[in-house]
Amino acid sequence: YRNFKDYVLLDEFNGIEIHLVKENTILSDNSRSHEKFIHGIKVLMARQYIQNLGEEVTKGLTQKAKDGYVTGKPPYGYTKHLNDKKTSYIDEETAPYVVRAFELYAQGNISLRALSQKLYDEGFIYKPNTPKAYKTQLENILKNPFYYGMVVFKKTLYAGKHQPLISKDLFDRTQLAFRKDNKPKHFEPREFLFAGMVKCSKCGCNISGEI
Repeated sequence: YRNFKDYVLLDEFNGIEIHLVKENTILSDNSRSHEKFIHGIKVLMARQYIQNLGEEVTKGLTQKAKDGYVTGKPPYGYTKHLNDKKTSYIDEETAPYVVRAFELYAQGNISLRALSQKLYDEGFIYKPNTPKAYKTQLENILKNPFYYGMVVFKKTLYAGKHQPLISKDLFDRTQLAFRKDNKPKHFEPREFLFAGMVKCSKCGCNISGEI
């Protein structure tokens, strides 16, 4: 089985035989209840083993993040050395692209699409086969706290052992710039009479005021 759901699915089929070659066992509608019981116990033991293995892997990755090291491949702008596969080092070829992207976008007057073109016009090449970065690639870079010295794992920030590319102030100004980039946050508040007091008689939810 690939997962526990497969066990339940096959158990619902009628009139078929399941041949477990390595265990020299055949399960069918005519199998004794004891044989099915033992088989179910083995499936649960295998499931517990996989879940425990996943917990141990997560525990190891969490500890690695706590120690200040990235848990996978380092982000764009960083690389790893052959003699030190834990620490992320600045990639002199791609790091200038990241720094310039933050500097331009933090000004708050450019979109991601225009940013990609601007970097290309200034001579910055994202990758040889992708000279201009896509919007999603730029957004992933500009929202990654790794660049100011932090490591993210399971939505938790840990102090990294790598050298930052930008300052925390530049990162914060970049995040503020995202509010204007096709995500308007500005609205004119209005005061409605009985706001938050009138509820729908059918669903019980508050009734929203409108013009």
